[in-house]
Amino acid sequence: MHLSKFNCLLSGVLSAVLLLSSCGDDDNDIVTPLIPQGANVTVNNTFQASAFNINDETDFAVISGMQAGAFAADATVSGAVEFSAYIGLYDIDISETSISFDIIAEADDPNFGDLFRVLEAGTYDRYYFTFDEAHNVSGFSSSNPSVNLRIDAENVLVVEIGEGYDFNPEQAFTITLQDDNTTAITPQLELPSNLTVTDQTFFPEDIVVENNVAYVSGLGDGSIRMFDLTTANPTAMTFAEAEVGYGQAWGLKSDGTVLLSLLNNADFGGGMSGPAKLVAYNLASGVKIGEWDLPSGAIGHTVSIVDGKYYVGDFGQPRIFEIDPASNTVNDNWFSSTQWDPAISGMGGIIYNGTDGFYASQGNKLWYLPISGGQPGTLQEVSVSGLETIDADGISWNGVSNTLYYTTNDTGDPANVGTVYSVVFSDAINAVGTEIANGLDDTSGLWYFTSNAKRYLFVIESQFGALFGLNDYEAPFNINIINL
Repeated sequence: MHLSKFNCLLSGVLSAVLLLSSCGDDDNDIVTPLIPQGANVTVNNTFQASAFNINDETDFAVISGMQAGAFAADATVSGAVEFSAYIGLYDIDISETSISFDIIAEADDPNFGDLFRVLEAGTYDRYYFTFDEAHNVSGFSSSNPSVNLRIDAENVLVVEIGEGYDFNPEQAFTITLQDDNTTAITPQLELPSNLTVTDQTFFPEDIVVENNVAYVSGLGDGSIRMFDLTTANPTAMTFAEAEVGYGQAWGLKSDGTVLLSLLNNADFGGGMSGPAKLVAYNLASGVKIGEWDLPSGAIGHTVSIVDGKYYVGDFGQPRIFEIDPASNTVNDNWFSSTQWDPAISGMGGIIYNGTDGFYASQGNKLWYLPISGGQPGTLQEVSVSGLETIDADGISWNGVSNTLYYTTNDTGDPANVGTVYSVVFSDAINAVGTEIANGLDDTSGLWYFTSNAKRYLFVIESQFGALFGLNDYEAPFNINIINL
């Protein structure tokens, strides 16, 4: 059975491909069983590659048009175990002391043949091995310099294939497991329960986490703060000062190199809003490297990055702008729809799903808008069981489990009723919604974040009610870190 990572043509014999068979005992010089015999293990593949417009780590099954986890395979470690022809590409063997990969696809393979190449920068092919018992691995050596092992948790090992890997039909490599702490292991972040900002003029709006740094925009003062999550007690530092003539910083987004920020002058009293623009900063230096004015009266809410272009939702009225930094142009009329009612709202949170479309909140509903080659497809309403309405402000996406997270802002209610939800998709337009947290003070931005097999949501309590004089400010501002 052959299975492409970049199409949805799946063989009916998938189950046969994922059947597991035991192998004979391997001869190993290392006696210590670094992986206990009898442990059950599951393997699952994720993929991430800017060259294929898969900017977020995404379950291979989702890329192939199936439900997340559809390609997970199970086995029991006994001397050695073999995942036969896993996803039609690799023969994977695990012993108590090693993990080996051997490409079985041929050069003329109809699905992989055209993809054999040296992997580009920003490409990561990851294989997660999850055990039901703790392993004893603390180090490793790799026979291929482009293949790394992440030790994410006491029961999780991740084989990460990256830049420079010669992806070809003859390729094979082995990870030798060790217990001597001789190799660099992915550090385990020890995150606090929340981050705080004491500046009473800040009023946090949106958040993005990139390279273990959290960036937070300020609707009150127009600045951007940053927190280094690798430090023992992350404290707010200034990433970008406010710009003259722009009093508010709204939506943020990053691709790991650039940080995008929407600057506005929204008039919350119902009058004409002032100038608005999208600004791009070099993430490493903080230097501004581009800016694009939005149409008169627009209020930039959320921004997404797709194929090098930027897509901005207008909070003032229901429409999406396309900004092409290469040509330095702004398309004011990229997409709108008669299905969107401007009498109810402009655009709320919008998020790209990492593969083929946007999810957008408008008019207390959730919508799916495909995109291909820079062109919008047919807008469809998403059916979300378990939730009567969808009013998303902050919004984030987990491509591994095909899950959208969002917050509903409660600024108009003096009580603390800010709420966080998850929406798990079974296909593009059908999902199940669940409440995750409530009782928060004016929830706005949020961000889904993973570190060493742990999953978190960073959720902002904006206290916009205090900003608009509806209730009192309670110091300090909090960004809650929810362990999922």
